[in-house]
Amino acid sequence: GRLGRHYEALQILYIDCQSLDLALAYCDSRHHQQQLGNNKPAIAVTANTNSNDDTNDDDGCAYLPLIKVALQTDPDPTQSSAIQVLAMRSNAIDRAAALRLLPKSVPVSAVARPFLIPALVDSESEIRRLTVTAALMRAKFLNLQQKLTNAQLKAYST
Repeated sequence: GRLGRHYEALQILYIDCQSLDLALAYCDSRHHQQQLGNNKPAIAVTANTNSNDDTNDDDGCAYLPLIKVALQTDPDPTQSSAIQVLAMRSNAIDRAAALRLLPKSVPVSAVARPFLIPALVDSESEIRRLTVTAALMRAKFLNLQQKLTNAQLKAYST
């Protein structure tokens, strides 16, 4: 992980240790570091760079490399741990990028209930929350504008 080789770290945790929990804990830690703005590796690695898209895990989402590893190792993508990861961490995953990772053979029904429907509900809730916030900010702006106008009128009258 410290060397920036997150894909390989996840392969060890998920495949060799056979632990989705350890792999998720690693991704959670990496996601937390990204949220704090400390997502730069401690040691710059220039050797062993691979332009293969399957191992390029510097795509901003800590969970996408785990989804790649799970999809590559699980025999049935519809029962894959990748779908579990999508469901468990849907609020932290780049949803569009995650859907692009899924093979075309995965039916929409396999990801609809655990991932797509909750993602749509969350997005709708976020839209409503932002709409309310925008209305409150507009009201605050109008209130401040009214106070400024009153203060200007008072200043001119004296």
